[in-house]
Amino acid sequence: MAVSLMAQNDQHQPGPWGQDVSLLVMTYSKMEKYLPAIRQNLDLFWPNRPDMLIATDGQAEGEDVFVGTSASFLGLLSEALHELRLRFPKVQYVFLLLEDLCPLAPVDDARLSEAFRILKGAGGQYMLNHWPTKRHRPWDDENWDISQSLSEGRTRLMPMSRRYETYNSLVACIWRMDYLEQLIDAKLARGIADPWGFERYLDGVQEQHYLLENAWPTFANGFMIAGSVNARCVTEPALPASPLMSQLRREYCGADSFLQACLKRFNDRMARSWHKRFVPKNRV
Repeated sequence: MAVSLMAQNDQHQPGPWGQDVSLLVMTYSKMEKYLPAIRQNLDLFWPNRPDMLIATDGQAEGEDVFVGTSASFLGLLSEALHELRLRFPKVQYVFLLLEDLCPLAPVDDARLSEAFRILKGAGGQYMLNHWPTKRHRPWDDENWDISQSLSEGRTRLMPMSRRYETYNSLVACIWRMDYLEQLIDAKLARGIADPWGFERYLDGVQEQHYLLENAWPTFANGFMIAGSVNARCVTEPALPASPLMSQLRREYCGADSFLQACLKRFNDRMARSWHKRFVPKNRV
């Protein structure tokens, strides 16, 4: 049986979000060392966030932590959603966030909550809060029909193309809970339990999803790449100082220093370039 804490007081009303949405942060044992800094970043950059639950398969502790027993990602997610319903009985939507995509700059709470209001008003089931980008914008693809966007003022929710390779992106997204639970059941019934398989569109089951552009203040693809600190993230000058950024830079270059991180990245790139140019490849 999963480790569960007692249901929390359902009278709390966090900022503009109300009691029908909760924040679920998904992590696992190897990433738990970042949880204290992630909590601090959330307090710093998103103080009026929804009620939060952190789900893990490890040994993290805290009143906001749920430790599941499933060995698969979707199994753990299913257990965490059940726990959310126990703790927050009025919840209908979940803001799902992977730990390495936590905010690295202030969250525009007014814009996010306005977009959420539009989504609910249209009976929408899912909204992807995309990170800021000037390149590789998925909505520039010809398969996206943004003329059917849901728009009010400066807020535009673009309908996602069903051909989008991560139609069920787990980056930073809002789901209607019962819809997410049904999709998890459908994926598990097909033997799909990993996050990458979950993100693909499932024909005959899915409804229209929407994307809110430039909505989530993090770095593209997260602060970790292939198990290591993302060098581009810790050398991005637009990101302000924060507890998490300090920890990442110390891990990356040995010091909480933007300049030293940039110097290490430059030296690493030069070393790779030198190796590629001057070290001969093995011949068969």
